[in-house]
Amino acid sequence: MSSGPVALTAMVENAGDATLTYQFYFGDGTNSGTVSASSIDHDYPRAGTYTAHVVVIAGDNDNSASASTTVTRTTTVTVNPQPGVVNAALSIAFANDHRQVPATVTLDASASEAPEGSTYCFDFGDGSAIDCSQPTVTHTYTTAGTFTARVTVTSSEDASIEDTAQAAVTVVEGDETTAQLVVSPTTALVGETVTFDASASFAASGESIVAYAFDFGDGMTSGPGSEAVVTHAYTAAGEYTPSVTVTDSAGTTKQAWLAVQVSGAPQPETPAGAASGGSGSLGWLSLMALLGLAWRQRRV
Repeated sequence: MSSGPVALTAMVENAGDATLTYQFYFGDGTNSGTVSASSIDHDYPRAGTYTAHVVVIAGDNDNSASASTTVTRTTTVTVNPQPGVVNAALSIAFANDHRQVPATVTLDASASEAPEGSTYCFDFGDGSAIDCSQPTVTHTYTTAGTFTARVTVTSSEDASIEDTAQAAVTVVEGDETTAQLVVSPTTALVGETVTFDASASFAASGESIVAYAFDFGDGMTSGPGSEAVVTHAYTAAGEYTPSVTVTDSAGTTKQAWLAVQVSGAPQPETPAGAASGGSGSLGWLSLMALLGLAWRQRRV
């Protein structure tokens, strides 16, 4: 289905006179809260595959805790992008793995989700001219430093629809250990998986990277360990500055970091006592994802 409102309906059989309440979890980090209606519309903000579920609580009208039954059912909702929708992606690679000045870097946004003919504009972060020629470009950095390279992808079907991805590019004067970090996506929803990739980090001649330590900027960390690529999901909206610290075999440490913007509301835990399957006055429950009638185009 295309992105936009999706109707989720919980159908219950054999409920008898039980009073039913519902809580829909949409799989994108949000939920409905407790509602009395068995059907609800939800507007998914971006394309993707979501695992939605509903928790149904049935009471036998005497308000006693022992008289309630809880049932959970799950379904998969796939939201396809609307025409014109853009999701930018960016990867970097050093020519011949040479990271010393002058360093030639390939910036590749060809994995971006965008209509044919969309525009890709690269800002290399070193003050040089922006390049809007094609989805993959090369650039030579002539000074040492850490630069934030960005690509902005603009839809060929609607110039008001665009998305940006970024990566940290570190170029050094001489032969020294250097941390590199690529974060994808850099604009995420609460609960969405974000990938942190430090595999482009390198050690000085004669040394090797022995440990990677990730700080996600929200009080959570990973490592130090041997994994150069990790994932993390943020539980609250905000702007974060995740970083990676690499350690080489000589004990030298280097750090790289990027900004991540997270939007949306955290998903509360499923109410205590929720379980798959039916019991008591509930015979069975099924959850169906239905197309809503009112579609509206959104950037995802």
